[in-house]
Amino acid sequence: MPEQRNQGWWHTVPGLLTAAAAFVGALSGLLAGLNQMGLFDRSPDVVQSPQTTASISPAEHDTSAPRPRAILPPEQTSGPEPARTPAPRPPVKSEIRPGAAPSLEGTNPSAATAPLPATSVPADAASPTPDTTPVADTAAVADSAPSPPAPAAPVEPAPDVPTAVLPSGTVLELAAGTRICSTTSADGDRFNASLVVPIATENGVVLPVGTIAVLEVRRARAPTFLNVRLDSIVRGGTAVRIRKAETRFRRELVAGAEDNGAAVGACIPAGGRITATLRAPFRLGAR
Repeated sequence: MPEQRNQGWWHTVPGLLTAAAAFVGALSGLLAGLNQMGLFDRSPDVVQSPQTTASISPAEHDTSAPRPRAILPPEQTSGPEPARTPAPRPPVKSEIRPGAAPSLEGTNPSAATAPLPATSVPADAASPTPDTTPVADTAAVADSAPSPPAPAAPVEPAPDVPTAVLPSGTVLELAAGTRICSTTSADGDRFNASLVVPIATENGVVLPVGTIAVLEVRRARAPTFLNVRLDSIVRGGTAVRIRKAETRFRRELVAGAEDNGAAVGACIPAGGRITATLRAPFRLGAR
């Protein structure tokens, strides 16, 4: 019987299989450890543009498996885009509850751990656009406002007539303003007459033509039947009484009817002349 040589375990088939299985197990454990350290994570970083906002839905944190750490490449950002709108768009802040890990739908789970890039806002867009509305001119506003009504012009008083004194013997030529008859007028009735000749003194004209004189009817016996007395002169709207004067006028005899029968009387026609002579100085005061 030939002598059997002692061969090593690695020269047998079971020994080789056992050694290969042990090597594969050791290699698998090494690879798993390196994977947990993130040495094999080569997924590209998910970069969001300033205009794109990702909808992040909160999910419950899974504590059963450790979260791999992602090694992100250096962030490369380009220059700020010019603002197209005058007002900047406020960044959208997503609420993430404590203890919950954000997840992105349809993307690599390892990319969800990458922080969102900071959105850079241009300096021109951050500042508010100044209000260029033209301010209305205060002078134009003042012109458009209704002006206050102009004050009423003060009423100038009528010029005062200078004081004058008509001496005794001054003659006034008057014209009766209406027809006066003894048969139709009562004793004490008054009527007006107008001055037809102006009265002037050394100071100038005192009584112009048209000055009104007031006369009073006095009935008399036949053959005169009618007398009149100069009562006052109207000057500046005020009647100034005459203290003493004599009157003369031409009468017209008329026949009329009275309650006790026919009567004869005298009349002064309208426009008939009446002459009045002052028998005392007459002072015309300033009106």
